[in-house]
Amino acid sequence: FMEESEVKTGDEAGDEAGDEAGDEADEELDGCARCGCPDEEVCCPGFWEDDGVPPFWPLSWVMDPKNPYLNDNRYARMFGNLGFKYFDSRRKAFMGAALAVTVLSILITGFGCFALSTEPRILQSTAWGVADRTYQTANGTELGQVGYIGLRKFVVRTCSRASGSDFNAWGGCVNDVKWWYKAACAPGEDNYYGFPCSDVKTCRFSSINSQFGAFTTCVTLFFAMMGCLTRIRKVADTNFQKFIGCIPDTIGVMTQAQALALFAAGCAEGMPEKDNLGNPINYTVGPGYWCYVFCWFAAVVRVSMHYLTPVPGGGAGCKLEDLEGVAKSAKLAAAIAASRAEQAAAEAAVLAGKGTEKGALIAAGGATKAAAFLGMLGRRTRRALNRNSPIGPQENTSNETPRKGPFGRQEENSNGESLENLIGPREDMSHVASLNGPTEPRDDKPIGTSLDP
Repeated sequence: FMEESEVKTGDEAGDEAGDEAGDEADEELDGCARCGCPDEEVCCPGFWEDDGVPPFWPLSWVMDPKNPYLNDNRYARMFGNLGFKYFDSRRKAFMGAALAVTVLSILITGFGCFALSTEPRILQSTAWGVADRTYQTANGTELGQVGYIGLRKFVVRTCSRASGSDFNAWGGCVNDVKWWYKAACAPGEDNYYGFPCSDVKTCRFSSINSQFGAFTTCVTLFFAMMGCLTRIRKVADTNFQKFIGCIPDTIGVMTQAQALALFAAGCAEGMPEKDNLGNPINYTVGPGYWCYVFCWFAAVVRVSMHYLTPVPGGGAGCKLEDLEGVAKSAKLAAAIAASRAEQAAAEAAVLAGKGTEKGALIAAGGATKAAAFLGMLGRRTRRALNRNSPIGPQENTSNETPRKGPFGRQEENSNGESLENLIGPREDMSHVASLNGPTEPRDDKPIGTSLDP
């Protein structure tokens, strides 16, 4: 026997079964099918509905999707149409990947940007290059020397206990910090900290020329992140947004690659393998340099996503085509899609309406014939009663129109006269004026001529 608490009524069991089935259906459906829009758009509607146009001039004019100079013209639409529909349909995934590597790049590149610092400890941790060597002084003392190459300054660390190849374990060290613009051989000298004067001059040139690029790269990464946040939303993506996402990043990729190659050539590959005393010199890529290498890689990923992702509704591949129907702006794209959806719905309604109207006409015709048949039966009954009346058959004083039964046989009125068949086939129901259903027929009006609303 089941306990009373375990017994469930049929309604309770049905409700639970319905809830379980509904939960399973919800698991199979995505957020769009359940609530009409993706789940992330429910969480942050203010972000996903933002059109990306600043509310103040002149940026409101620059970012305006209807701007005929920057956005709404043939050449802008051709550029915005570059890309593939596959990336447009998966915009959130690909632009989200670009956004993720950009955010990570901001953190990593920010660390490498500290190579612009003048603090010795910070320079040792964020240097773009490291060079170490061991040598003996004139009195036979063995010393170790490590050079940490920054972009504004460099640190020369001289250690009295330099045993082993790991320069981080050397002891008795003293730091000497120098500005790059002052780094030069004194008159009559042929080396600078054991390096030839010409090589020191080359490395100084590379480091100083990398200062501005390293700083602007860190700053412009925030604008690159804003560009990804804008283009990930269809409502905000425009031809001009694609342009400022592609072209500046393309220039940045090329100039940064050039700057990294210039520094590597000037402060590593172009440096001598031995010092002025013939001792070998070891060169190591610094952590700051690797940070900017990752920044360059992130820029390649980001600019690739910008090129591959067209504006909403576009996607001409690698062709420069100004296709009709390609969205001139995110707002216009949404308007075009809404208009087409309304047109399709209207056409479907018209087709459905035609089918309903035909069915209603057929039903109305059947109802009219049924009403005529009932009227005929009523007249037959009256005729029979009239014949059996004790006062005898009555004269037909009305000018009743001859009628015909619904089965094609002529019927007789009270005077025995034939009735015309006024109920035609279904094809003759075009005279029906209303689809609200027939009313009961009246004896003083021919049946089948019209339907009262």
